[in-house]
Amino acid sequence: MREKKINLLVAVFVFSIIFAGCNLFDKNDNVMPTSSTGGTTTTAGTGTVSDQNAIEQLLSSDDLFMQEMSDMLDEDESVMEESLRGIELQLSSPNLIDTTMPAAEFHQRWRRQRTGLTGINKSFEFGKDGDTSYCMVSVTRSITGKFWVDTTRDGMRNPGEKPLADTISHKWYFEKYPGRGWHLAKISPREIKLTDTFKQKVFIDRVQVELNGQTVIDITSPDQMILREDLPLFSSGQDVKVMATVRNTDPTYYPETLVFLHHVKLFGHKRLKMHDDGTNGDDVADDGVWTATWNVWGRLRHYLVIDVLDSKCLQNQTEDDYNSNAWGLPYRLK
Repeated sequence: MREKKINLLVAVFVFSIIFAGCNLFDKNDNVMPTSSTGGTTTTAGTGTVSDQNAIEQLLSSDDLFMQEMSDMLDEDESVMEESLRGIELQLSSPNLIDTTMPAAEFHQRWRRQRTGLTGINKSFEFGKDGDTSYCMVSVTRSITGKFWVDTTRDGMRNPGEKPLADTISHKWYFEKYPGRGWHLAKISPREIKLTDTFKQKVFIDRVQVELNGQTVIDITSPDQMILREDLPLFSSGQDVKVMATVRNTDPTYYPETLVFLHHVKLFGHKRLKMHDDGTNGDDVADDGVWTATWNVWGRLRHYLVIDVLDSKCLQNQTEDDYNSNAWGLPYRLK
């Protein structure tokens, strides 16, 4: 009898180890973040342990949640050469030059390099609205790295490095009706901004997306929730117009900011230069609204990322002046 109990305990222990091991990997066999990497989980409200476990399962199986948006910002500097050359040509137009500030010189070789990514911090806030249960999940994660800039045009890759410390955040809203399970009802855009918010000087104020001349999304805050059924639905090969309204609270150079659109391509990600010069679909030159047209590719759910850089951080190789803001807008593909 005692031997059977021992065997049962051993079996339970082995099963628990196997189960834990399975849960450490996602569907792509990538190690999932746990509390040992700095992730935390907090819970408030009326939810039960089974409610939280059900929502955790939905999150872990969602392809949007599993995507790491900061990957889209870690592109090689060679991607930038053609785009930045276009910016330099734009600056040669006299009517676009702000003579009250020095003209920014855009160097072709620069990139972000992510060196640290902490665990996922999740906050569950449960509540009730009549017979409907709901839960708002707030997610944050810290990113550290280096911002490489090469200001010399000597044909050699010898850039200087600057520190980079960002925080990525987003929200997920779940509902449960009587007699039914939890389901995702709304989702916010993702935002990446400086971890030290007092240093933040570049901001995205609004993003509009148009398909065939019709507005399919209009976001004025990274906290704005989008109904799941209202996520933009695109098909491969379609041309989508994206407009971003940005500002710089402490401009040093003209133009004040540099704006890019990141999207998924056949192999990895691609970065497009956005325009505020009255060309390439931009309606009004120099009005703070940057425009790009993106040709859709793929058949999964993804994020379309608007990325703003302060012009100053590209003017030298060593100053601690990295300043950026990025929004990731979720979309679906047919």
